[in-house]
Amino acid sequence: MGERGKRIRIAKGIYRDAYGLAAVAKAGDLRREKRYPSDASLKTIKAWQNETRVALRKLRPGVTRGTFAADAEQYLQGVAAMPTYKERKKHIELWIAEFGQRARYTITTTEIDAVLSRWLQAGLAASTIRHRRTALLHLWNRLDGKDTANPVRASLNPAEPEPEARAIPYPKIRKLLAALPNVGQAIKGQAREKGSKTSARLAVMAYTGLPQSLIKRLTPADIDWRSATLYAPQRHKGKGTKRRQIPLTAAGVKALRRFASLNCWGSFSNSALRQTFRRACKAVGMTTGGVRPYDLRHSFGTALYALTGDPKATGEMLLHLSRKTTDRYTVGGVEPRLRLAVAKFNRMSRQKGGTRGWHPGQNVKKTA
Repeated sequence: MGERGKRIRIAKGIYRDAYGLAAVAKAGDLRREKRYPSDASLKTIKAWQNETRVALRKLRPGVTRGTFAADAEQYLQGVAAMPTYKERKKHIELWIAEFGQRARYTITTTEIDAVLSRWLQAGLAASTIRHRRTALLHLWNRLDGKDTANPVRASLNPAEPEPEARAIPYPKIRKLLAALPNVGQAIKGQAREKGSKTSARLAVMAYTGLPQSLIKRLTPADIDWRSATLYAPQRHKGKGTKRRQIPLTAAGVKALRRFASLNCWGSFSNSALRQTFRRACKAVGMTTGGVRPYDLRHSFGTALYALTGDPKATGEMLLHLSRKTTDRYTVGGVEPRLRLAVAKFNRMSRQKGGTRGWHPGQNVKKTA
């Protein structure tokens, strides 16, 4: 799609481009799109979306009772309130594509293994395959109970690889942010914005550790400038997190002030953010293979842990629910107790005689 046809998402299923607004309504595989002028009311557009979805659902072919597809539909209705429903629905739809017209009780562990192995050989990440397997396991447990026979329980469950250090040193982050263009997007018929919203959003990620999903949902009311705190929106990833107040670093306050001055509130394109970020990486000579904006969040967590040595505080600042998740962010930081051990060794080395005068039977003075 050329620059003239480039779309910006402004609400769920609603996009802005050089010619006005476009609304999309979906129901399963069925899809409808309608154009509106750029000044059309979002309320009017959303009303059309709701009416169209209802009409499209009536056109969808019915699901045969007693099949896996019918069981899956029943399951999805039962978990519709879960925070990660959209992701769960996508995983279940993949299983429907595999076993949709089969009676669920005829599906075997061997057949499930074959699907999981095929995805693994296709190069999908182990974590992605584990999420898909978990969705199927939960479907079986919810519909039949945890104590009944479940073919998913004995199926392939690929081990996740050891976490990699994804943190970027902050001197390099500052160079990256400086390499970003500081001009707004050009939209036909409108004045160019006074600054780059993409640059402002990336700076917020780097200095607050917030993920893209929460930055999209920030509102002016979430920031208390006087106390330098942020009311982080409720997070839906994994088991989800409750709305929480976290303190802001001085750099975080500065980044958010620029974010607010450029009116960056609302949704944005993850792909556009990633492309701009990678261009900046190339500009400063960084390898772009596998690099992503989310690494700025890892950088914040790693730096926080390296400076404090406190995994609990680091996890709370990153809005994590488990220490295991935080460990993925701190893998790039050296344990403070190891730094202390090296510091003690260095002090002993500087003493008269250095390490040459020390022997295994010699007492070492303990420090508090």
